[in-house]
Amino acid sequence: HLVVAIGTKLIVHSYDGQELTPVAFFDTPLHTVTINVVKNFILMGDIQKGAHFFRWKDTANEKLLVQLAKDFEAMDILATEFLVDGSTLSLLATDMTGNACIFAYDPKSSESWKGQKLLTKSAFHVGSP
Repeated sequence: HLVVAIGTKLIVHSYDGQELTPVAFFDTPLHTVTINVVKNFILMGDIQKGAHFFRWKDTANEKLLVQLAKDFEAMDILATEFLVDGSTLSLLATDMTGNACIFAYDPKSSESWKGQKLLTKSAFHVGSP
């Protein structure tokens, strides 16, 4: 599969050896500047609307791109990346003012609004964008 951002759409394509066929999409807020993939998880950074965390589900009956959570702070994202430490998956986002934030997805936490909100675990200013 291939994940592509075009305009305000995040599109998952399937390749059958001959052509790419769009199989799922998600309407993004404004403008996607970065996409990262680990297994069936997708991290997307928006130029003004922060980080968005998705799960790709591909079964015989359905192909779904589901938003698990997002950052509700309006970060002007420049870059994102997954941080993998054993079985722990964290999400890193940097913004235009030189800030770096590490997020966690924890749907069991009451602070995450039933899993809709990415939880900020660490934030620091690196000095320059």
